[in-house]
This record gives sequence, structure tokens and C-alpha cells, in this order.
Amino acid sequence: VLVVSHDRYFLDRICDQIVAFEDGGLFMQPGNYSYYLEKKKLRDRAGREALLPVAPSKSEPPKKERARKLTFKEQRELEGMEAEILTAEENVSTLEAILNNPTFFSTRSAEAPKVIANLESARKKVARLYHRWQELEQITR
Repeated sequence: VLVVSHDRYFLDRICDQIVAFEDGGLFMQPGNYSYYLEKKKLRDRAGREALLPVAPSKSEPPKKERARKLTFKEQRELEGMEAEILTAEENVSTLEAILNNPTFFSTRSAEAPKVIANLESARKKVARLYHRWQELEQITR
């Protein structure tokens, strides 16, 4: 089956091979869309590095960077992050259920703009929480 879609999540879920039209022509990559993007970034980076002239460096050898550890506050934030995300996702589910109720718009249509705004705000909060969780996890590695 050949699928053409703009929905990345959908492509990640169903694809086991990506056929892409790139500048150099047709490119085939086994795996889902996220894997294709990851490999494309690596190919692009390798192509850019191949084009850069390599000059001998007379500077000092690079200093080893110490791994950063989480602060006490960040550690507490990370420990409570899953519960906070769960609560935020439950809030989103509740608001979606309200909007998906067939009688909502016929009985409480005046509340619709406020509920929709709250839903968008709740979705943004969930996205922010996931992003922050990922940041904290990266620090611990």
C-alpha cells in the first residue's frame, strides 16, 4: 500500500518504509517517518561536513565537559512530573468529553468558546510538561 499523508503521527504508526523525493532524486528508507527524519539529518550533516575545508588546528585540545547533575529543585520536579502530566492529560480528556457530548452544543452553546479555549490551553500545558520532562531526562543521562 502506498500512503501519502501530511500527518506525521499517522505515518509513524503505519509505515515500515519511506519513499521520499529529495534534492538528489528518489530516496528509500526502511522504518517509520521519525526514523527517516533522523537518518536524513545525519546524511545532511555528513554532506555539510564533507564540504567544509578541514584546516589543521593549533588550538588547545577540547576540554572535557563535566556532566551536569540535576539540582535539588529539578530532582523534585522530575519526581512529580509523571503525576502532573497524568493530571493535565485527564483535564484534556475531560474537556474533550464535554465537547464531544452530542447535547453540549444544543444545551450549553454559550460555554463552547470558553471550553475550547480551556482545551487548547490544557493541550499546550501537556506539551510543555512533556518537553520539560524530556529536558530533565536529558540532564540525568
